Amino acid sequence: MRVTIELPETIVGDVLQLLDDEYEVFDERNPFDDAVKQLLVGALEARRKVAFTEEEVDALVAVMLQSALKGQNGTTFQTNQIYASATGNQWTKIEPSVRKSIGKRFRAAVEAHAKTADEGDAVITLLARNINNAAVYERSTIPRHELP
Repeated sequence: MRVTIELPETIVGDVLQLLDDEYEVFDERNPFDDAVKQLLVGALEARRKVAFTEEEVDALVAVMLQSALKGQNGTTFQTNQIYASATGNQWTKIEPSVRKSIGKRFRAAVEAHAKTADEGDAVITLLARNINNAAVYERSTIPRHELP
């Protein structure tokens, strides 16, 4: 399908500059239409949300828990932060329903881990919820003289 749109000169200039920067010579091998198409495809891909299977969510939560347990005592974090540090991916790229599922499962995993932790083991504790209702966690170590 061919679509015709009117673009401001500044955008056309930016695309031409990009072509000039990316390719040594602007010629028929790198037409303007193809450059615009590649830019649009890249922009759409960057905004596309990622969905996960139940098994992938479970595996992801396990990775997040292990990452959180490796932190320093007193470190506070939110689920989105531990996801980003554990995976290197952006939290906003995940479907909202999957983000909620990850959050709930992470909390359940944190609580299950705390119940089986021994003295001296690292644990994660739910401290509070922020103004956006996001859970705020803290990493600590179970003292040698008390268990949860």
